[in-house]
Amino acid sequence: MKANNFWEMSRSSRKNMWMIARLGLALAAIVGSLVLAWTLLDPGKGARAIGAVIPLATPTKTSTVTATKTPTPRTTGTPTPKATPGPVNTTWYFAEGKVGQNFTEYLTIQNPDPVNACNVNLEYLLGTGAPVNKTLTVAPGTRWTEGVNNDLGTPSGSAAYKAVSTIVTVTNATTCKGVVAERPIYFTNFKGISSGTEVLGATHTSADYYFADVSSAPGHSSYLTILNPPSNKTAASITATYYRGSTTLGTDLLTVQPSTRGTIIPKGFNEQVATWVHSTLPVVVERPTYFNNISLGNVQHISGADSVVGAPAQANDWRFAEGYTGGGFQENLLLANFGKTSANATVILDYANGSTLTNTYAIKAQDLVSVDVNYASSHVVGVCAPTPCVLSSSVSAEITTSAGTSIVAEREILFHFDHFDSGINRTVIAVGGTDVVGQSGAAHATSYSFSEGYCAAGFDEWLTVQNPTTAQETVTATLINGKGTVYQFSLTVPAHGRGTANITDYVVQHMYHTNDGTAGFQVSMTVRSTAGVFVAERPLYWNAAGTQGASDIIGYIGG
Repeated sequence: MKANNFWEMSRSSRKNMWMIARLGLALAAIVGSLVLAWTLLDPGKGARAIGAVIPLATPTKTSTVTATKTPTPRTTGTPTPKATPGPVNTTWYFAEGKVGQNFTEYLTIQNPDPVNACNVNLEYLLGTGAPVNKTLTVAPGTRWTEGVNNDLGTPSGSAAYKAVSTIVTVTNATTCKGVVAERPIYFTNFKGISSGTEVLGATHTSADYYFADVSSAPGHSSYLTILNPPSNKTAASITATYYRGSTTLGTDLLTVQPSTRGTIIPKGFNEQVATWVHSTLPVVVERPTYFNNISLGNVQHISGADSVVGAPAQANDWRFAEGYTGGGFQENLLLANFGKTSANATVILDYANGSTLTNTYAIKAQDLVSVDVNYASSHVVGVCAPTPCVLSSSVSAEITTSAGTSIVAEREILFHFDHFDSGINRTVIAVGGTDVVGQSGAAHATSYSFSEGYCAAGFDEWLTVQNPTTAQETVTATLINGKGTVYQFSLTVPAHGRGTANITDYVVQHMYHTNDGTAGFQVSMTVRSTAGVFVAERPLYWNAAGTQGASDIIGYIGG
């Protein structure tokens, strides 16, 4: 049975309202959202649909967030008849997962092939016991959402729970070149928090994973979750080593049997620490973090959750398309040096109008530096070009290091999100945070794939694009929903600039049809350029069915 999934919040307002058409769309969205909320509260039905118009928890209203007016996305006049395939893979790994005890987990799978169906096997690896397998078929040119609670017979409201890792495998690779897979999780009242996390799966195992931030600071609870695949015939010995201030603070050890999921509860150091996880066999490692009533910089009293798959290697170049420093947002770059010598990291911030701000930060050996992007932008810390210096709230980033050194970079954003979208007459208010490991290496990608996305009432989805080149670029986004409807639009981004597009508006105004149900709001996306490299992210904010927060993913580029 198909399930449904889309989450995000619109940051750009529109002035024109075609009242009759909009009222019809709003009515359809409300009906769809009510179905979504009912389905979320009953995950045993196998569907993931979230979009309650009146959430159970509503934060204090803050200033409205507005998107930068330039560059303006340019839409095509009509939907295109076929999906445009982007990067895909035949195997995806997810180390983290939990069902039961108020946790609801989904797998969102995009098949961008307009002709061939994809047969998929889901292998669930549990903490104990034999793996559980489920097979399904994803029709050509569609997006599918699978309810993990239903597959494991553990409803969200169950007093019992199952910790689970997942392997997604295409079984007809001769006709299906591959899929794209992401894993959203939503939960209520875990450590006093009701929020969610979401990641793009890993496509390879590794013996090493690096995290710039594993936090045990006040109000934080972090975990390291490990997937030991069936291809490993023996147990994997895991060592987690924690660093701060040029000091090895301690280690944790764990043995994970093959075809099982393991969990490390890291030692507490009352601060953020850089962490290296080493395994004797190739595995996958993820770090979920939950935070309750924390305050930092521009935001106060934030609760939520985030999760990242570790970086399998350090690098001397990292990029982020997303970033926002406006009212109610706090952005920080976490830069971790695992080497035995100090490194100098040059941070270039790219703004929506093409302005750049450059500064260099020293990172001691085996240490962590947090760069306050809000402060750097508001105080113009560094060299700004061109002059006079005009910096937008929307910002992308590139971090490079001195010769012979390498680091790991993450970007954390905490927020009080408050946005009214006049284009579809919706307001979304949410609090939470996101964390993303950057794209490593020199910019080289010209195509990105995203399987997750949801645009029913209570959700706002965005596309953010960084153009690291010296020439203006135009990228084309192809959207495909759970009903197989396809739509394209273009976004022009200035040289060394940042672009933003409101995906929710496109889905509601151009793709959703009466009687589509929740599948009409599910949307996957491929983003391409005809010439020139770029970086693409998909932020998604939500407040629905008693949970609120955001997720953020850098799209899949292959490999």
